[in-house]
Amino acid sequence: MAEYLLTALERENLSLFDKTNVYGVDRYKEIKEWLSNHPIVETFVILDDIDFHWKELEKHWIRCDPNIGISAKNIEEAVNILNS
Repeated sequence: MAEYLLTALERENLSLFDKTNVYGVDRYKEIKEWLSNHPIVETFVILDDIDFHWKELEKHWIRCDPNIGISAKNIEEAVNILNS
């Protein structure tokens, strides 16, 4: 996990709760499975550089640049989603 992400979340009084299993086949299904196993979770973000046709999860997705990784702008967007 990127130390930068964890530090940026801490600055906003947020933390990383968990992450999905990575099967490498279908990120949408992986996230849907994780959410169904954690029904208490109401706010979340998806940080990914690939569009997996997120359907109803689209509003939670933040596209990261595959050449840069997670940027300050991505962190700002994540904080906005988590605080909304």
